[in-house]
Amino acid sequence: MNSIQPLFSIIIPLFNKAETISFTLNSIYKQSFIDYEVVIVNDGSTDNSLNVIENLPKFNTSIYNKTNGGVSSARNFGVECSRGEFILFLDSDDFLLSNCLEVYSRAIKKFPLADFYVTNFQLFDEAQTKNNRFFTYDTAGYIEDPYKILYFEKFFIRMGNFIIRKNKIENFLQFNTKLQKYEDYDFIIRALKYVKVYYTNDITMKYNISSVKESIKIPRVNNEWAGILKIQQNDNKYEKLIKAKHVAQVLFKRIKLKDFLAVKLLITNNLNVLHLIIFSTFRLILKRLIKFNIQ
Repeated sequence: MNSIQPLFSIIIPLFNKAETISFTLNSIYKQSFIDYEVVIVNDGSTDNSLNVIENLPKFNTSIYNKTNGGVSSARNFGVECSRGEFILFLDSDDFLLSNCLEVYSRAIKKFPLADFYVTNFQLFDEAQTKNNRFFTYDTAGYIEDPYKILYFEKFFIRMGNFIIRKNKIENFLQFNTKLQKYEDYDFIIRALKYVKVYYTNDITMKYNISSVKESIKIPRVNNEWAGILKIQQNDNKYEKLIKAKHVAQVLFKRIKLKDFLAVKLLITNNLNVLHLIIFSTFRLILKRLIKFNIQ
């Protein structure tokens, strides 16, 4: 392993992804820009995942094994082990396009004041029935209010379509290891408080929606992001609306499940902004009615 600090550290939490991890790694090894390291954190896999990666050719790749602690624990551990100036979190069933790191490196040179660089991505499933551009927001440059752009769904941020300066994570951020759902969104929404954001419409990765369908589990409400959310009055206006919208979405699901204790908790935690949750609820209902009428 080269002792010189790489520009990028690509951190991959790995748990029982023997069928997809080789495709993920090969997409990294095909990068046109090669100043990177790969940090794989095997989070106690019980399938053949470890054998698969150990039998692959490795380019600037380190493998760390740890007792299973969940994806947040694995990502935090990966950050501790990483050496790069920028961190890219990639799930073990998603794929980078070959120009991904080149797009980021050009953006860093042209817009050096940013700490958080966001790109476009494609959705795909294993049947290849989807393969489309996710955003239509056609711009490139610094984003003055990323919460506003995110709220109006002009872009979306997820694991794999952003890089963040490592020192921002070290100084302000870690993944919440108590969360079993939406831990990534919790990290992202908190991160936006501390970073200057750049966005480009260039597509750099493919997000595997097949794995989402396979991994949908309903944890206890206090183990998902909505359950710990307490919307503050001094939050950014659109940050509050993003959080209220998310709480409203989870309320729908919990009511459907007849989980009324969870419903009570979600409302009690946010009584001070109940008007925003009611507004978001009506907005969601209206959106679904419009979608239903179109179909």
